Amino acid sequence: MTSDWQHPLGQSHLDERIRYVYALGMPATATIRVTPETRDRLNRISSQRGISAGELVDELATRAEDEALLEAAARHYDDLRADTEAWESYRTEISLWDHTTGDGISASA
Repeated sequence: MTSDWQHPLGQSHLDERIRYVYALGMPATATIRVTPETRDRLNRISSQRGISAGELVDELATRAEDEALLEAAARHYDDLRADTEAWESYRTEISLWDHTTGDGISASA
């Protein structure tokens, strides 16, 4: 059944209003496919923590990015330690910075 009713300011105004309401009040969302077991786990954990499953997924994604960054930094330092000359240069520079900070903390602490 179709209606003959039209918004007094025209359809384009109505379309803009709908876009404005959704853009203002609701963040964009997307659907991801997970197993029912994973969905249930996400719902259980998020319910226990008092947050939505989407907020939990966002938190887990942020944590995964943070872990990847830390792992990359650890790999970088491992590579740096493997190069004796580069490692010594790095340690010398760090020692110089330790002395310039003037915070009174010993470099050996």
